[in-house]
Amino acid sequence: MKNNSYELEEISPGCYFYKQPEQVNFIDQSIIDKLLVELESQNLKLGRICLHNSYKDPTQIMVIALHQDYLVKYHLHNGPELLNIIEGELLISEMVNKDKLKDHVLSKKKLFMLKMSKGVIHSVKSLTKWSVFLEVGNGPFDENKTSYI
Repeated sequence: MKNNSYELEEISPGCYFYKQPEQVNFIDQSIIDKLLVELESQNLKLGRICLHNSYKDPTQIMVIALHQDYLVKYHLHNGPELLNIIEGELLISEMVNKDKLKDHVLSKKKLFMLKMSKGVIHSVKSLTKWSVFLEVGNGPFDENKTSYI
């Protein structure tokens, strides 16, 4: 994706990094719109723009777009996670114990930010066609740090 003031490089399908990281990078509505167009053109239901410079960074910061047809299955992380809704409505279902759930709906009008402690088992689902949110978590990135239930 290219714009006069930034260039994003697709590292894997739907996953973008700033091509030449600057001291200050930004996300505005035009970037989100271009991300959604790219995802739809590739028939992808999940995509992200990474604001960290590499998978090795100690803090992983991403703008994530999630389609309503995609469910992020129950999982947990080995560190805290912060979610902040940018657009749409996002359902976070927290598994309190094996047979009890606690739902959190993120939207700009109500609950717009959610912090989960290490080890909280949860799933993520968009309640609107697309939900876009900021996710901040511990790095460095390691596929084995996220455990799916």
